[in-house]
Amino acid sequence: MSRKLAKGIRRGGATYSYAVADRLDFLNGDDWDAMTAGQSLFLSRAYQQILQDQGPRALTSRYGLVYSGKEVIAAVVAHVLRVPDESPGETVSETKSPGTDPEWLYRVPATSRKRQRVLLCGDFFAGGFHGAAVHPDADMGLLWPAITGFLERVFHQEGMIADFDSVLIKDVQSTLAFDTRALRSCHYQRVNANSTMMLAMPERWKTYNDYLENLNVRHRMGAYRVTRDLNRAHIHVQRLRDVSPHASRIHALYQAIQQKGRRVFAALPESFLPALGAGLGDGGFRCTGLFQDGQLDAFVFTIRDRDTAVCFCLGWDRERCVGLPVLPALLHAVIDDALSMGCRRIDFGRTALKAKAQVGAHPQASEIWARQSASGVPDGFQSALEPLSHSPNADPVLTFSQS
Repeated sequence: MSRKLAKGIRRGGATYSYAVADRLDFLNGDDWDAMTAGQSLFLSRAYQQILQDQGPRALTSRYGLVYSGKEVIAAVVAHVLRVPDESPGETVSETKSPGTDPEWLYRVPATSRKRQRVLLCGDFFAGGFHGAAVHPDADMGLLWPAITGFLERVFHQEGMIADFDSVLIKDVQSTLAFDTRALRSCHYQRVNANSTMMLAMPERWKTYNDYLENLNVRHRMGAYRVTRDLNRAHIHVQRLRDVSPHASRIHALYQAIQQKGRRVFAALPESFLPALGAGLGDGGFRCTGLFQDGQLDAFVFTIRDRDTAVCFCLGWDRERCVGLPVLPALLHAVIDDALSMGCRRIDFGRTALKAKAQVGAHPQASEIWARQSASGVPDGFQSALEPLSHSPNADPVLTFSQS
């Protein structure tokens, strides 16, 4: 980045130009690759191409490059989601501040559900900030005007209505949001959201056994009990190098969990995980299954994003797995898979906080910013993004030995 350009951005004097496209291959590929190289996997051409071709029909992606003069300074991706029609529900009679009531943002009058849409900057399925990549010499906090400018253009190009539709910027870490005046000046508000559960893994941990040896006695015995219970039920753990032969069963298990107790806004199609596994290759993902009597009864799909393993999705047969420690077993499988891929931390997401704390994960703060419409963001949308489950402020679980 030129010294003049960097100085202009620092002072807020840069003027931005935008290239906006419905498909990633409509943009300048060299500029996109220059911005996303070494950045989030979920901004990579490989992942976005799979999401574009194999992703949910309810989710429409929009891609953008931001320029200052002739120099590219940011790559941005956003998704337009049309909220499905539902039976009438509660109508909001008053507007509350997002700082006092997180549920305020996710209610919608029953008469509004057929048309309301959400524009989401970030990845709908993965935790973390995956909405934009900026020039390596640029200050992310000072480039929010460029990112919100792209979102504004998409919002109007899609015919979205300011008093009706909403814009979300998902999972902004505090390190990226230290200068939030730009977001506030564009009428964005910070929304209360739980922290994501992260497990840090020291360099000395090379294998799953290294992890077990560093657990305190109580949690190490808990891990051994999980293995014992699986053995007694004649369940064996197996890595699925090729997801395709199991695609139908995996999809059924995934749906069984996704549809439990919440609205599903955009579920992954059956073809998505096999395509993603093939695209990422052996070093980019792990899929581990639990088999009982020769049948796949549970799975977890983990993605490597640089030094982070992302617990992307999981599922299990709720009837066949009654009374079995399936979720703890899957979480331990993620740890084993993450270490085998050389990752140094795991992003477990925001649900089932207690179970994730039991394997050593701790909360890490992130934020959701919203440009709120008069009608609110759709009912249940917060649970779809997994920002609410249990309080992140509970006493941390002492999992590892202090020696």
